[in-house]
Amino acid sequence: MWDAMLADNQFCCCEGLFTLDGSIAGVGDLDDPMAPEAYFEGYTGSKDLSAYSDPLSTGRKEAVKKFPIKPGMVCEWAWLQYAGGGVKPIIGCPGHPAEAVHHGPDKNTMCNVEGNVHRICAECHNRWHASNDEYYGERPTTPDGKIDASVPFVPLGMAPLPHDPITLAKDEEIHAEDKRRRDEARRHGTIPKQ
Repeated sequence: MWDAMLADNQFCCCEGLFTLDGSIAGVGDLDDPMAPEAYFEGYTGSKDLSAYSDPLSTGRKEAVKKFPIKPGMVCEWAWLQYAGGGVKPIIGCPGHPAEAVHHGPDKNTMCNVEGNVHRICAECHNRWHASNDEYYGERPTTPDGKIDASVPFVPLGMAPLPHDPITLAKDEEIHAEDKRRRDEARRHGTIPKQ
């Protein structure tokens, strides 16, 4: 409906997240030249990103503080069709308890902003990593071999899809995927056969 009404480089209320044909747009080119401490909005650290001796651990600790898992919290990806973004978004769970604080589609743990940090169940967390990790390669490092937290950690050679918190999957898809995961776990002996 908006196709002929919007000028070039003008977006509707989604700010360019979705294309005019209704599909999800990529996050975009994350290689734009920016100041190291500001390649993403919302950086709250006390020093330059390159000054942290262990940015992986520091970022994870900050994420848990900014996005705590409260008692009784349900997986944020429950019932979603395209959960987590990345190269292969997953179908969310039917509402398992949240257990993990997950970074993605930008796996740089210092990128602790809404839409990149998710409180999710162990099943969704493991499934997302199993579907997407192969596309990421090694974490970016500085010339001296330390983790480089001043650049995105995204899939190699492609823009990842953003997490879609709106589109819901059909109930049948959610339950079929949950059953498939349980059956697979039984075959591998990680849950008892009933």
